[in-house]
Amino acid sequence: DLLGTYKLNEDITVHLNKIADKCLQKTKHPKITKKGSINKQPWFTQATREAKISCTRAAQIVSDFPNSDYLRKNFYQVKNTYKSLIDRTKNKYLDKLNTDIESGKILNWKQFKKLKKFKGRVDKFDCHDMDNFQKFFGKLYANAHSTITVENKEEMLQKAVVSTQSGH
Repeated sequence: DLLGTYKLNEDITVHLNKIADKCLQKTKHPKITKKGSINKQPWFTQATREAKISCTRAAQIVSDFPNSDYLRKNFYQVKNTYKSLIDRTKNKYLDKLNTDIESGKILNWKQFKKLKKFKGRVDKFDCHDMDNFQKFFGKLYANAHSTITVENKEEMLQKAVVSTQSGH
């Protein structure tokens, strides 16, 4: 009778496990690899991938020997070349995309929106710089300047006008 009870318990356990597998979702753990994430941007070419790998290697070497000035200098050179390569390839890709859209070769709205976002960020800085330019020179040539009085300013301007008219 003990063997029958054991067999019954075993059958019930197997049956409950099957029901649980069907009803409850099992979580899948992500596979962990040693490689980092792959940049899937269209402007990220083989050359930029190789530059990224060399930059990562240089960073690893510097972290192993943090007191070496030569390795640190080498790392910053590699990092700067990597950043400049990224900027060049990205700008080259966006310029090509812009010319293709303007010439009518491509009508891809997703890429057009990317180009629009990129160009929108650049224009904001131009307006900000022009505002700062205007404020700076507005204060510089204002009559309420802290280093010179209005009378001295008028006198200097008159001297400048007279000297330019006389040719000196």
